[in-house]
Amino acid sequence: MNRNTYAKSITRLVDSAESYYDVLPPYRIVHRPESVLAAKPELLAISKQLASTEPVNAKAMSHLKSLLSDGTNSPLFRKDPEAAKRAAAEIRKELSAA
Repeated sequence: MNRNTYAKSITRLVDSAESYYDVLPPYRIVHRPESVLAAKPELLAISKQLASTEPVNAKAMSHLKSLLSDGTNSPLFRKDPEAAKRAAAEIRKELSAA
């Protein structure tokens, strides 16, 4: 996936977490909404950074992919909002270190 695709995916993820309790079960996200919402500011900042033209660290992109899609290890899939917030903050900082 490219940067813009990741940026849009993050925005959709946050939007889905915000409307999680208003949506019928077949359309619910698999991420833990409380974890996504705890990391919301960092996730939206990452999305904005990816949508821009500033260079980003390739290794951080790999970590972002894991954060968004690894159901086994990603804190976004667990009931640990603080861990999700920390992980998103680390990736945001790492993205800037191009």
